[in-house]
This record gives sequence, C-alpha cells and structure tokens, in this order.
Amino acid sequence: MVSLLAGGVHAQTAPGVLDNYSGSSSAWLNPSNISTTFVHDDVGLASLSFSLGNNFAYLPPRTFIPSLRGLMAPGGTWATFEGQQDDHPYYYEYYPGTKDRFAYQAMDVVVPSMMLTLGHNHAVAFSLRSRFYTSVVRMPWEIPVLITESLKYPPMQHVRYASNDMRFSTMAWEEADLSYSTKVFDHGALKMDAGVTGKMLFGVAGVSLETPMLDYSVLNSEQLRFYDFDSEVNLALPMDYAMPFHDLDTFVRFNDPLVKGLGLGADVGITLTYKTSTLVRTAPRDACDDRPEYYYWRLGVSLIDVGSVRFGKNVLQGQLSGQDFVVNFKDFDTVTMINGATVLLDSIVGNSVTAFRTGESFRIGLPTALSVQYDLNLYRDFYTNLTWVQPVSRWLYDAAVEREAMLSLTPRYETSFLGVAAPVTLYDYRYVTAGAYVRVGPLTLGTRDLISLLGIGKTRSIDFQVGLRLKLDRGDCLFGRIYDACGDKIRRIKYRH
Repeated sequence: MVSLLAGGVHAQTAPGVLDNYSGSSSAWLNPSNISTTFVHDDVGLASLSFSLGNNFAYLPPRTFIPSLRGLMAPGGTWATFEGQQDDHPYYYEYYPGTKDRFAYQAMDVVVPSMMLTLGHNHAVAFSLRSRFYTSVVRMPWEIPVLITESLKYPPMQHVRYASNDMRFSTMAWEEADLSYSTKVFDHGALKMDAGVTGKMLFGVAGVSLETPMLDYSVLNSEQLRFYDFDSEVNLALPMDYAMPFHDLDTFVRFNDPLVKGLGLGADVGITLTYKTSTLVRTAPRDACDDRPEYYYWRLGVSLIDVGSVRFGKNVLQGQLSGQDFVVNFKDFDTVTMINGATVLLDSIVGNSVTAFRTGESFRIGLPTALSVQYDLNLYRDFYTNLTWVQPVSRWLYDAAVEREAMLSLTPRYETSFLGVAAPVTLYDYRYVTAGAYVRVGPLTLGTRDLISLLGIGKTRSIDFQVGLRLKLDRGDCLFGRIYDACGDKIRRIKYRH
C-alpha cells in the first residue's frame, strides 16, 4: 500500500531552447511561432527530450558521474551511501523537513516532424509524438522517507500522520499534431500572427490515484494502522490483471489492445512582433524570395496541451474508504496477481469485493499550461528570451498529468548554422538551474540543468534534449541560386540600427 501511494513524480515539459531556426518544434510552445520563424521548410528526423527530478532525494556533489559509470560497467551497480541504519544503505540522500514532496518525469519522442511555409503569411506543421508523463501533487513528506528507511525505522513508528488531497497520475500516449499559423495583421512595424494546433490522442496506458484523506501511523515493521482512509484508483495498463506477476508472457499484454483510450487536444497562441522594417511583404515565389522578417522584440502568449484522454479498455477501478483498520504486509506475501491484491484490499478496508470493478471508463487530462514568451534582439545575432510556463490542469480536470511552473531567462547567440544558449531556469518558483544548448548544423544538444548532469552540486534532477533535422531557411536558395524573381542579386538586410 505504501509503495502504491508513494509512486509518482511531478511532471513538467521543459521545452528546449527555441530560437528563430527551431522550425516545426517551435509550435510545441506556441503554434503561432511557425509563421514567424526564419525557417521556410524543415523535416525533423528525430528528437528526444527527457527530464527527471524531485525535491526529496539527491546525490551528493561529485557522485553522480561515478555512480552512473559504475552502473554502466559490466556487472556494475549503483553506488550506495551510508544510511541512518547500519544494515540499510542508501542509493541517495534525502532532504530534511516536513514540506509536501514532489518529483517530475517527462519524456517526449518525436519521429518525425515537418513544417512548410505557404506564401509569406501562412505555415503548417505536422508531428508524431510519443509522450510519457507522471505527476504527483501534495505527496506527504513521510511517505518517501518510509520508502527509503522501511517501516522498521524507529523514529517513524508510533507517530500519527495525516494529509489530504494527494493526487497521482501517469499516462503514456501517442499524439498526432497538425498546426496552422497565419499573419493576422501587419501595420507599420507591428505584426501579429495567430496559430492553432489540433491533436489526436491515443492512450496506451494510464493510472490515476486520488487520496482525499490519509490518516495513519506505523505500528511496527509489518503493520500500519489507518484511522481514516479514502482513495480512488483507476488503471488502464498493458497487462492481464488476472494473470500471475511472474508469468510475463501472459501478464504483460501490450497489444491486447494497444490503444486503451482516445482523446482530442489543442494548442492556441498569438505572437506580436515589432519589426526592424515597416515594409509589408508581398507573396514570394519560393524560399529564395521569402526573406526573414527581423525584429527588435516579440511577445507571445499561448495555451498549450488543452484536452484529455478517455480510457475505456482494460480498465480496473477501485474506491477504497474505511476507518480504523490495520494493514499487515505479511498478508500480501501470497498475492500473485493484481486481482488477488484488490480482493485482499477490499477485505482489509472493509469494502465488498465489488469495490474494484472492470468495464468503466475514466479520463486523464493533458499537462495544460499558460505560457508567455518575450524575445528581445540585443544586437545583431544576440538575443535574450524570457519564458513563463504556469500549469493550469489542476483547475480543469479531476485527474491530470501536471507540469511544473517554470520561469526561464535565456541569453543566446544564433545563426543559421550555429546556435548557443545558456538558460537559467526557476522551477516551481523555488529551484534554480543553469543549463547550456548548442545547435550545430542539423544536430541540437542541450540541458536545462548542466550542473546536476555534471554532478558538480547536489544532483536532484536530470534533463537533456537531443534532436536531428534538416531545414531550408527563408531567403536561402537550393542549388546555389542567388538571384530573385526579377533577376537581381539577393541581398540580406538583417538589421536597421
């Protein structure tokens, strides 16, 4: 029961550094970006982003890389540290205090993505994404301590713990995105673009857990006493709940069926640009004639990942509610399947065996967020960007994977071939990270938490992105053509200072 309640992390979508050459990937933060980018067309061959972090556990300074090296060695294991108990070593150390805990995990795989500019004022983009996110909000501080130390840790015994409104969600889904952006108006130096993305969602797996009340104490190394407990759990997993855990051939069933839920989603956004030129562009003949619109500043506002997945296949649901009962973990030693565990839980809590049921449906919301982006051209190819992302899914859905609030300041240098950025990010309005991004030709590598990745300080998070794509810039010519439609030699006028 403790492991069921404690499993979970706080999801975020930490977008990679977006510059004027991001192309189709810029639509993921604001769909109106694709008609303002300096890229005319692009094809994203593949990209991967992954983040994992928390405010409970960390690796001490200068231990992450040696631990990772030891794990990757033949027959190697993760390094351990001296714990509070002599016979119970740590794989990590944890922060003291009694604040609610969170962690985050987010993974995005995109294969492929593409963008196409239509004339000068319109752009479309398409991408296929595999996404896996997990979130928990208001996890009581003592649960991860009990997971780390086990129930036999004396300081945690015979103490009454009470909490409410803990929510856990995890979801894996496939997503097909189609984006469209266009110029809304262009008057003098000001121009506004608006964009929208429609999403078709295919849920592969989902779990939601809501615990409005959790009031308990640790009696000994085997038993918990619950004074008041109320929880609702929903499962739609690639497994047969009636088959034994150890028989993986029958227990794990990825294709029966593969898609367990469907849903729709959307992004909407606008971008206001203060250009360096007051000229209004005419429709270009091709990418050679469609030169970039350089600017002093841009301001964008977007609402991203609005929508949810309704799971209706291979669903198992349970409502557990009871007062003054004892859970003995020895009773679970004979449990060999999920259905057996649900029957045992029903009997312990005092519910009937129908408390867990099959055949119903449930929804999990996307990590909806409001975002504001401000991009300032400092001088020539030097820019700075301020991006704010505020999660709002908790106010829209009963269950949802959530993002972490993010405020990021990113100075950068960019050309068509090379981009270098150094983001400084404030997560959850209390944790500061510093990262680095490099774009060289078709390859992009980066992280928002370089210090943790190098193990210089306490490692409480891991974050990295890698991408490979081909692009054709606005104003660039295939096969070396350097003349416009009138036969005049093309000249780029980038700046007006």
